[in-house]
Amino acid sequence: MDLIDKKLSDHHCGAEHFLTIFKARAELLEADPKVAIDLRKEMSRFLSADLVTQTVNQPAFWAFLVGHIRDLYALTEQTLRGNSANPVFKM
Repeated sequence: MDLIDKKLSDHHCGAEHFLTIFKARAELLEADPKVAIDLRKEMSRFLSADLVTQTVNQPAFWAFLVGHIRDLYALTEQTLRGNSANPVFKM
């Protein structure tokens, strides 16, 4: 998470602007089924058909991905707004 400030600075992007865009994209994952279809098509370019069928095409994968992105947004928001607790074990 320490790299977020540096990356935003490199791209001349303010934290609030980034969070607004991040939140909108995260909400789109849940609201627009076309996003899931597009991701599956893109992943099929890089993964074998069997692997796509067993993972990316499974509803549980999409639910996991959306939940993970939601969690990442919350952590990023806390970090950028300066109200995150220090983790006990920092990697």
